[in-house]
Order: sequence, then C-alpha cells, then structure tokens
Amino acid sequence: MLFVVINVSTYYFSKINSDAIIDIVLKDNTKMLNAHYKILLETQSRVAKATYKSTIKMQRVIEIIRLAKAASVNEKDVLRNELHNLLKDRYEILKEEGVLQYHFLLANNESFYRAHKPSKFGDDLTNIREDFKYTNEKKEPVSAFVQGRVAHGFRNTFPLFDANNNHIGAMEVSFASDSFQWYLNHISAIHSHFIVDKNIFDAKTWQRNDLVLKYEQSAEHKDYMITLESMHTKEECVIENAKKLSSVRVEIESKVALEKAFSLYVEHTQQGSHIEVISFVPIQGINKHALACLDGFL
Repeated sequence: MLFVVINVSTYYFSKINSDAIIDIVLKDNTKMLNAHYKILLETQSRVAKATYKSTIKMQRVIEIIRLAKAASVNEKDVLRNELHNLLKDRYEILKEEGVLQYHFLLANNESFYRAHKPSKFGDDLTNIREDFKYTNEKKEPVSAFVQGRVAHGFRNTFPLFDANNNHIGAMEVSFASDSFQWYLNHISAIHSHFIVDKNIFDAKTWQRNDLVLKYEQSAEHKDYMITLESMHTKEECVIENAKKLSSVRVEIESKVALEKAFSLYVEHTQQGSHIEVISFVPIQGINKHALACLDGFL
C-alpha cells in the first residue's frame, strides 16, 4: 500500500508567507514614491519661501503694490511697467529653479502683474483661485495644489504688507506638475504620470486649444485626466497603459476614492512573464481633499 502525505500546514504557511512578501513589497514601493514626492515638495517650498523673503526686502516692489491700490488705470500701467523692469531678470533666474509663475495681486484679488505673462492683468481671481482668496482674507500663507483658469500647479501664496504692516495684497510662487515627473523620470528612474480629477474644472476647459497643459483621458481612472508633454506620448501613456491596466482598473478606482497612498501589481504574460508595480500618491488641495494623483511605475 502506498501512502501519499501532503503537508497541508506547509502549503498554507508558504501561501501566507508569499502574500506577506507581496504586501511588504507593495508597501515599500508606496513609501518610496511618497518619499520622493515629499522631498520634491519640500525642495519647491524652500525655493518659494526664499523667493518670497528676498522679494519683500525689495522696498520698491512693496511700495509699487501699495501705490497700485488707489492708482488710476494709467498710473497702474506705469507702476506695472516699473515692477516688470525690477523683476524680469529675477524671474529668468527663478525659471531655472523650476518656478512657473511669479505673480502679484492686490488685496481685492485683482491680478496686478504676472511675470510669466506681463500682458495679462486686471482680472478678478476671487472665484478662480481659492488660494488667493484664502491668503487675502486670512492674511496667511498657503501652499497647495490648485487649479487655475487654464492650468494647475503647486501654488505657494504669501500675503504682502507695507512698511506699516498694512495688508496690501498677495504674491504667488508656483511650480508646474511636470517638474515632479521630470525629476522622477530622470533622477529617480521612476516613470511617473500626473493625473488630475476632471471634476475640479469645467469639462469644456480641457477641450480648449489655448490650454497651457494638454489634457487627455487617463488610462488609470475614468474620472482623471493626464497631461501629456515631451516625456509622455498618447500611444504609450494612454492607449498602451489602458490595455496594461485593464485587469486592475476597478481596484485602482476604488482605492483612489479612499484618498490614501497605495500600490498594486499587474502581471504580464505576453512577451515574457513579468510583474509591474504601480504606486499612487494622492495630491491634496487647500480643503485637504485629493484633487490629483501622482503615480509611478516601478
């Protein structure tokens, strides 16, 4: 008589051990992407704060913003031109540090001077930019991911005060999301995407031809848009990734809704079996709710 003994406990132990290892790997990847994101965010924050501190030491800049409050349209034009001449070289240097917008507003949220687009001014941004509204009401700085009229960005907004400590307006130092992707791709060797919840701006907006950033439906989530630029193509990052992620799309959407960082894996069987891990880090707005996600393929 032949006896075949199957060690059931060993099988279950191996299965549990395998699941534990997978869980550890996924958590480690989540921590890694989150750590890279926080390092980049802190670096940008330091640049923004240094820019703010050095700018408010320029007494004439502060005086121009103070005078602009009660100035006529023609007087504002003269003051704006003077401010441009004072700051244009500084802005060129700031762009080398990744700064996209160096922007000055009056206390009523009227845009006074955009270094990135000097020809556009005078528009009321109260209902467009919640960071400006917050800073000019609370007279406190705020840093968050914020959607603007035609583009999103990591905004650092600071209150401005005159020599007598009277509140006179606000100043913005902002960075584009593609700076995160550039560092992750070129320095950390993590292929990353920045996807934005399409509900944070009018659906008609991302169909316009004059957008600063071009939006496409993302492969990761039906309610999120991806911005395409030189590092990302529609063929690879939208069409091919949609096929690649089809088996985990429901899982991604359910976990994104929790607004917490997470990782999952996709097993590929074509062209040689291999496993790919994708991690997600939620990007919060002023209200602390996720408005976007940074995802990385590791």
